[in-house]
Amino acid sequence: MGLEGFYPVMGVSFICSVLLYVNTRDLPVTSAKRTPVPILQTWRDMRAVLKPITGILIARGFMHGCMASFLPTFILMNSKNLWLAGAGLTIYETAGVAGVMVAGASATGWDGDACLAYPWWVPRHR
Repeated sequence: MGLEGFYPVMGVSFICSVLLYVNTRDLPVTSAKRTPVPILQTWRDMRAVLKPITGILIARGFMHGCMASFLPTFILMNSKNLWLAGAGLTIYETAGVAGVMVAGASATGWDGDACLAYPWWVPRHR
């Protein structure tokens, strides 16, 4: 793994950028006034996409709730150790928090300026 094949990709991206500039440099840069769209109309227009996403999010919420409820119970029933059950739940929840922080930071380009929960382990380059 490395950057051995990076230079051809960089050349192609440079050529694409130049072509995009040449084709769009004469376009007018104005924005039209938009009227606000009611949320109900947006739901109706995007129903085919929003219904499956809503179902997935509800199912995921129930799965997370069941896992958080029954993981300590399962560990307690099998090991008879309440401390181990609590530790299992703590590890589960901590992994979730770490995943959210990493996903949020990577979505903002790791700069931390636009991220509300900047991970402390990522160095800031100013």
